[in-house]
Amino acid sequence: MRIAVLYNRDVYALKALNRLLPGLTDHSLALFHSSRVGRAAASPPKALTELATFEYGLLDKFSARPASQRRLGFEEISAHFGLRDEPLNDINQPSGLQALASFRPDLMVSIRFGKILRNQAIGCAAKGVINLHSGLLPHYRGVMPTFWAMLAGETHIGMTLHWVPDATIDTGAIIATTSQPCNLQASYVGNVWGLYDAGVDIMLQAINAIDNDELPQERAPGNTNAGSYFSFPDASALAAFHTRGLTLHGLRDQSLAD
Repeated sequence: MRIAVLYNRDVYALKALNRLLPGLTDHSLALFHSSRVGRAAASPPKALTELATFEYGLLDKFSARPASQRRLGFEEISAHFGLRDEPLNDINQPSGLQALASFRPDLMVSIRFGKILRNQAIGCAAKGVINLHSGLLPHYRGVMPTFWAMLAGETHIGMTLHWVPDATIDTGAIIATTSQPCNLQASYVGNVWGLYDAGVDIMLQAINAIDNDELPQERAPGNTNAGSYFSFPDASALAAFHTRGLTLHGLRDQSLAD
């Protein structure tokens, strides 16, 4: 198959790519990336700015170890697999649609991609679009689902692989889920980091099934009434998170990308 991999340039997506791409070498691939999720807030809460800075700092650790022992950084990974990697913040505009159409994907797979796909973009892939969401659907749609699950005191967190039939967010038919205990003694970063090994594995299994026509595309429109939609936490939610003894990141997280 010809597979367009849509991802966001953040540390979790980079971890996922390091696990995903070696399993797709029998396919023709192209990488397309967004630079952020959603629109940049005019004045985000300080805690979210600090979180973003911490996550960005983890990216440097991907290339800090000897070549035989480390994960690949963004530029290295595209060169290693001989792939084109293009920015695609304008995926729904004529220029973005042209970039997709020029690759002629059979399937699009999305990992943390920061833009909502509209119908014309979705239609570029004959076999459809699948998205790996870092939360258990339909309960935790939207942004930072692990944060909201921790705040709610959930006992388990997980990932959901689902079809993207239209421009609604995290509403498509579920293909598979993963589940693991929610460790409230660990940070938000630590909990999210632990999701991506099992998450990428279910994506690889689904891609193989789609390639063999064992998993037909689910084209039903999304159900926007299912579950709850969450956005970035505001100052009050972040304060409640802190009051409950929860942390966004910590010293133990410094070694995650080693």
